[in-house]
Amino acid sequence: MEMPLSFYVKKMCPNDIDASKKLKECEKVVMKLKFEEAIAVPEHQRRPITDSIDFHSIDVEPQYSGARIEGDVVTLDFVKKMMDDFKNQKCLHKRYAFQIVLQTREMLKALPSLVDINVPDGKHFTVCGDV
Repeated sequence: MEMPLSFYVKKMCPNDIDASKKLKECEKVVMKLKFEEAIAVPEHQRRPITDSIDFHSIDVEPQYSGARIEGDVVTLDFVKKMMDDFKNQKCLHKRYAFQIVLQTREMLKALPSLVDINVPDGKHFTVCGDV
């Protein structure tokens, strides 16, 4: 039977407080690594969390009085109502928050990640946000 590391440390340095402290730190790291290994999913089985979200199955309570997306398309009217609601300290229902995020994700996935832009001589181009 293989003896744990703590057995050898305690046997060699029974009164060494620093050694005991470092041993505990090492044991925590080992436990963390074992836990990560136990819950790991093989690469070929991994899928984005967004694949598990079905916003259609999230019911909107009848008392919800905020902006609503009718159908599957975010409209300008919805966005205006949502902005008014935010100004009035109202929250957006989680169904619509999920719907916006998932639909935006699909739109962005369809776009190229790098875009060439030609700026005519004498003109300027301003980038706002992350690049």
